[in-house]
Amino acid sequence: RIVEKIVEVEKIHEVEKIVEVEVEKKVYIEKTVEVKVGASAEELKAAQDEIEERARKEKQELRAQAASDMKQLMSQHQHTAEERKKLQEKLIAEQNEKEQEIEKKIALKQKLKAMQAKLIQGGKMVDLAQKQEAELRLAQQENEDRKQEQLQMERELALKAEEALAIEEQYSSIQDEVEIKTKKLKKLWNKYQAATQEIQEVREECQLEKEDILETVREMERTIRLQELIIDNFIPLDEIEVLRRRAVWSQEGEKWELERLDLAGRHLRETKRPNNNQTPGSRAGFRSMALNLEMDPTDRTTQEFESADMVSRVNEVLAMELDQEEREVGYRNEGSPSSPYRKAGEEKNNFGQ
Repeated sequence: RIVEKIVEVEKIHEVEKIVEVEVEKKVYIEKTVEVKVGASAEELKAAQDEIEERARKEKQELRAQAASDMKQLMSQHQHTAEERKKLQEKLIAEQNEKEQEIEKKIALKQKLKAMQAKLIQGGKMVDLAQKQEAELRLAQQENEDRKQEQLQMERELALKAEEALAIEEQYSSIQDEVEIKTKKLKKLWNKYQAATQEIQEVREECQLEKEDILETVREMERTIRLQELIIDNFIPLDEIEVLRRRAVWSQEGEKWELERLDLAGRHLRETKRPNNNQTPGSRAGFRSMALNLEMDPTDRTTQEFESADMVSRVNEVLAMELDQEEREVGYRNEGSPSSPYRKAGEEKNNFGQ
């Protein structure tokens, strides 16, 4: 008795080790086995047959589900030959893996039943009941773990199927990818050509505006040089200074203006003197009272521009080219006289000093 009990205890420890090793190999146990203390061999056999039948049905259902998933994926999405081959090999490998796990689960259940039968036949019933209860709890825990792993595998399979679908939606083949990218490249090229054309038009407009502005500036410079030439040669310096002092810049008109032009001589009305006894009212009487005297000679303020060493500055300015840039022009030689008004002004200043 003592020897048999020790042997049975050692066998129980070996069974526990075997069970732990098999569990590490991802063995699925989805159904718990309820073994009553003192159960007969017929009940154990019936329970074992029931477990095998359920396992067989589950195996068939898994095969049918795998075949249905494969058929659905193959029918809904038209993959290229290489993608279909890879997907089919992946599904077949997963199906084989599930079948192997189911076979391992069946073998483990059979070993469990055999060991339980041996334990029932030998040893004390109380120790057997406790051991069976512990094994059942362990089997239940393992069953829950296997269920969680199976759910995780199903999630991974669904994720892989979604990834395959996303890949197919993006590009069903390399040729489609090339066509899509070619169309996109053509659109971008057309946009680039339009933008380049628009930039070229803007540059041409800017160039035209620049040329117009430069032409306006040149025209204004020619006008200013001509006016300065006329002022230097035909207007006395004193009058120029008077005009400069009276000139005021107008912000509204953006030009120089002279104040109180309404008081200029040509704007004043001619006033008539009243008639009296001393002054006849007729022009004939006025003429009869006027004395006819000779004119007094005055000093000459002009010079002759007909000598050989004289050069007319007005003619030189009028002969300038229209597109000529602004430059300093030498108008006289060393022997030529300066402006008569400038000369008169200089003599006046020297006399005053």
